[in-house]
Amino acid sequence: MHSAAYHGVSYPWAIYPHQPERLLFDTINESPLSRRAWALQELLVSPRTLVFGSKQMVWSCATTEASETFPIGLDPKFSSILNETASLSYLRQQLTRASKLQQEPSEFWNDFISRYTKAQLTFRSDTLVALQGIVERIVEARRGSNKSTRELEYVAGLWRDTNFQQSLLWRPKSGSSPNRPDCYRAPSWSWASLDGEVDFFEQYIPWIWNGKKVELARILDVCVEPQTGYSISTTGQIKAGFIEMECHLRECYLMKTPQSGDTSNNRVDDEYLIISSNKYNKISGNACIKEPTEGAQQVHKFASSCTIDLPDEIPSSQWIRVYSVPLQLGWCQTDRYEQSVWESYEGLILVLNDAEEDDLLTSEGFCVVSRTFRRIGTFTFDLHDDNREAREDELLGPLVFNKEGNWERKRETVCIV
Repeated sequence: MHSAAYHGVSYPWAIYPHQPERLLFDTINESPLSRRAWALQELLVSPRTLVFGSKQMVWSCATTEASETFPIGLDPKFSSILNETASLSYLRQQLTRASKLQQEPSEFWNDFISRYTKAQLTFRSDTLVALQGIVERIVEARRGSNKSTRELEYVAGLWRDTNFQQSLLWRPKSGSSPNRPDCYRAPSWSWASLDGEVDFFEQYIPWIWNGKKVELARILDVCVEPQTGYSISTTGQIKAGFIEMECHLRECYLMKTPQSGDTSNNRVDDEYLIISSNKYNKISGNACIKEPTEGAQQVHKFASSCTIDLPDEIPSSQWIRVYSVPLQLGWCQTDRYEQSVWESYEGLILVLNDAEEDDLLTSEGFCVVSRTFRRIGTFTFDLHDDNREAREDELLGPLVFNKEGNWERKRETVCIV
């Protein structure tokens, strides 16, 4: 019998069942056990698992997933990238690399959290608590691997590593309907501040992305206060938290416009319009414009698109003041074969935090005096060659001389809670 070889393993020719990867993938990754958040942690931390599925037994470890149907593993030609990156085997490999200093924790963590937010919890207050075992494993393993390695901070469900700013660009999964928890769980910049599925920047970006090493913002401090009487560790429930950063902050105005066409999906990016404050002032000063939506149809958009975390909290057909903070810049391309390439900024949409709060203290114990904001979403800001300079001035502000006599764009220190 003829056979086909893959990576030194011989797979005999055979007639495979329809969608064979589902027989293997679903048994492990879509089983009732793996859909429970607490059990998902145990499945991931365990180096090897034997799953007794409804149709067959499946073996899973850091290198292989095999079943009674595929005793030497699934033929690679049937594997899909989507299934591979979501599998427990893949996540175990990522966890091992993160624990051995082979990669930043966020490279594993963000894939895992996208999977974790699909899982079920009897008590949603356990959202951060149910991650404690994996967090402690990463911290202890990295501490033991190299004593001179700087200990990374785990803050409100995110890792403060070199990818921290990119990790802040999480967004609710397209088509999902997130909710705000009944009780405070995490600051607005953390995915744990919502109930619902999330995707991180590297997962939702719809084009080929080559990041540019440009420092658009500088993190000054990140502080998380554990829940009083619960734990001194920031891996459990938390009472409050904030990020203090130096960034390009631009005042804008956002409107949620009435949807047209198919309204079955309540998460359509282009139902939100963001314009600069200059454009807003022109609209508001025009006596011929009777309704806000009339002016919205006549102005140049500030952001190419935006995604709001909780659409129900945004009133329709009203302008609200928001602020943009760009965090990432990269080259974009719609696919491998299209010649059109452009630059794009990705960043956060903030609003001023009006709620009365206790004095915020930095990690050194000083009071925070910066203006306080909270996150409400993310935005995309495209650049093209024909209007690049004007667009950058619109997003980052004009170039001015600093005290040293050099050109720079103004930055402000802000606090995000």
